[in-house]
Amino acid sequence: MATSWARLYNQDLFTQAGIEAAPTSWSELIDAATRLNEAGITPCAGSWNPSWFGRHFLSDFYSTEYEALTGCDGSPGQSPQDEAAAIKAGILSTDDPRFMAWWPFFKGLTDLWSPEYLAQELSVADEGAQEDFQAGQSAMFYSGSWIPRTLQTVGIEFELGSFSFPQLTTEDIEFATNVDVAGVVGGPNAAFQYAMSTPESNTTLEEEGKEAAVIDFLHYIGTPEVIEKVVNELGSFAPTWPGTTPVTGLETFAEQANTGLRVVNIGNSSATILPSWERLFGLYLSGNLELEEAANQFQRELDRGVQGYEEDNPDLDIDSCFAS
Repeated sequence: MATSWARLYNQDLFTQAGIEAAPTSWSELIDAATRLNEAGITPCAGSWNPSWFGRHFLSDFYSTEYEALTGCDGSPGQSPQDEAAAIKAGILSTDDPRFMAWWPFFKGLTDLWSPEYLAQELSVADEGAQEDFQAGQSAMFYSGSWIPRTLQTVGIEFELGSFSFPQLTTEDIEFATNVDVAGVVGGPNAAFQYAMSTPESNTTLEEEGKEAAVIDFLHYIGTPEVIEKVVNELGSFAPTWPGTTPVTGLETFAEQANTGLRVVNIGNSSATILPSWERLFGLYLSGNLELEEAANQFQRELDRGVQGYEEDNPDLDIDSCFAS
């Protein structure tokens, strides 16, 4: 199973603004937000978390280099070593025009949002935005698959809908690679998972018959019928195993699981990068920092993070990862 993220929307407010269907493209999303704004409706009071939206855009813009960006240490996906190497090589860096291109592009959407949350700390903004959405004071809210159940519990008085992050094209922005990145936020790493430890990491498996029993249990819990029942009983996540069906309202979230995860992001190679990213991104979106200065400050933080990574991992050679 997995948690996924999508744009939840108030169908009643969409109808009030004359919007007949959920957006399926970026231009339709901008058009919907504009029409809501013109109708006197707050289009969105939602989180602007750069780690979430950065994952969407960077996974798209760098999709053609995914193998290189995740091949530094041979482990699946993007590791901290992969990330640090790509930053130092000037790829996941402000030296690469793709890296910051999504900031002004995304600001074109957030300029239509409720401005009060753009200048707030993220956790505060998230809580206030959810309260506004469930009270019917804003039309859209970007969040996870547990929110529909939460909204049912509090007793919302509007029809709830959802749609995924739209697939970008070069007509939207020049660095788009026409890939589906709707599922890169959340995914299988964001909900509980069952796994079996190796004998090296879990000595309890040395007990005779225990390993076979664990495997047997995983076979049982992993069957479509059982996993669907277990996951849907909670109703906060979407079962993603082939042949399973989610509870009503989570169809959009389940659909995202049909696309392979090829995630490109930053923030795992150093504990200092993400807080700096959040601070600078918030200042930029709220109009308190120009893009060029944000890029300069961000690059300094990236360089500092890589330096710290190398100091903490003196035996790792990240320079050779992208050497040609």
